[in-house]
Amino acid sequence: MIVTNVLAFTNDLKNPLVDDALVRFENGKITFVGPRREYSIQEDEEIIDGERGILLPSFFNAHYSVYSSISSYPLKLLKDNQTNKSFFSNLLESVRSEINPSLVRLSAEVAVLKAIRSGSVAISSPIVDHPEIDPTFYKEVAAKYGVYLAVGPILTEETIDNIAGRWESVTRDSTFCPIVYVSELATYNEDSLRKLRELYEKGMNLNLFIFDMKRENETCLLRWGESLIERLLKNGILGSECGVIYGGNLSETDMDIISSRRI
Repeated sequence: MIVTNVLAFTNDLKNPLVDDALVRFENGKITFVGPRREYSIQEDEEIIDGERGILLPSFFNAHYSVYSSISSYPLKLLKDNQTNKSFFSNLLESVRSEINPSLVRLSAEVAVLKAIRSGSVAISSPIVDHPEIDPTFYKEVAAKYGVYLAVGPILTEETIDNIAGRWESVTRDSTFCPIVYVSELATYNEDSLRKLRELYEKGMNLNLFIFDMKRENETCLLRWGESLIERLLKNGILGSECGVIYGGNLSETDMDIISSRRI
């Protein structure tokens, strides 16, 4: 059996995307993946027209990250086993040494085009905040391509003042929603949590990265003598305009609190 006329994603990092692809199956195995022009179809082969659809391997993650649509910075970190709670700090450090404003702009537009091609018109993703790119650029991209973008910078305790200064006045409209992605929450002191609350009170959506609640709680109890949820509640951060991402090892109590506050 042969499938033609598709955009094929592969597991080959050197050639991840094949346009006008042909994929051949025989006895339950894939025997060919490549451009249609490189395969000679035999008369007795069953042909399925993919109708310009997208063809993905089984169990393939079809998620697109706006900040890495061109160069896979996360892959570099994963290869170095940098997958712990400081993942995003390491990610930011990695891209700061390599990115320029032109690359950031191009990466954002490529990500949007990839998403559109796969049938997605609503995209939510963290971005790399570059000092030479006004946040309204992303609003313009949303309007240009007719998609809904919910994007924003990754925030750590060290970058909170800079991020707040650049993003707190960015307004939401029918095609764009600014979001701040908050990382390493367990390390935030009271002043930093106050600044987060002020961002939230000004209407900024907060997406809270919690990779491993058990580990986050251990850090919080050691540093502050209370759990992470207790600290967030006390500082007025958990609300209906907040989101929790990943949410690893949440207890039933944590989940009850989060759901009751419509997070």
